[in-house]
Amino acid sequence: MRDITERKHAEEAIKKYAKELEEVNRLKDTFLDIMHHDLLNPLGTAMGYLDLLMDTEDQEIKSELEVVNRNISRAIDLIESATRLSKLQSKNSLELEDINLREIVDRCIENFSYEASKAGMKIENRITQPISVKANKIIEEVFSNLISNAIKYASEGTKVIIEAEEKENSLRIKVKDFGKGIKDSSKQEIFERFRRKEKRSIKGSGLGLAIASRIVELHSGKIWVEDNPEGGAVFVVEIPKK
Repeated sequence: MRDITERKHAEEAIKKYAKELEEVNRLKDTFLDIMHHDLLNPLGTAMGYLDLLMDTEDQEIKSELEVVNRNISRAIDLIESATRLSKLQSKNSLELEDINLREIVDRCIENFSYEASKAGMKIENRITQPISVKANKIIEEVFSNLISNAIKYASEGTKVIIEAEEKENSLRIKVKDFGKGIKDSSKQEIFERFRRKEKRSIKGSGLGLAIASRIVELHSGKIWVEDNPEGGAVFVVEIPKK
């Protein structure tokens, strides 16, 4: 009799916890919706007015406006990244299709060519042959985030190199930079939300690697970081071929 009573209490506690968790998730989604709709639009409008105000010859005013511009950009990036990550966390699976990985990487490189040029770097795609993989188009965001991360932390005048290695049942893609590298103690936590390396001057939400990690997880894959023997970091993504 005692066992039955204890089991009932346990079941009631689980149901109560599940209900509370559901309410927390509902409030989180509501909060993110408010952030996305009620904050993003005004911030976008403010950015537009700032662009007009920055068209001035007064360098002191222009410099101060650039600081405001960077902070607004950071806020927009945080809102958009938090919304994307929340949506990904609620998914259990993705629809997969045949995707040409080389084309995706080429497109990412093209998107970041200006940013790399400003940083005095080049991005090199060493995937020379078309590689077909079963994936969702959202996989492009993984490589966008990894390339963006590499540009932020690599040393000026170096390269960001992307290469692929085919295994028997999987495909391994590496994004290599030549910067300061990552401490062993940080190699796991950088994939957690709002984590970033020690370099506080780097702009961004700190969510890019968390988003990449979640997308790879939804592809039944793995993501990790290794030391670059030549100095820097190598981010490795491994996903099943089928």
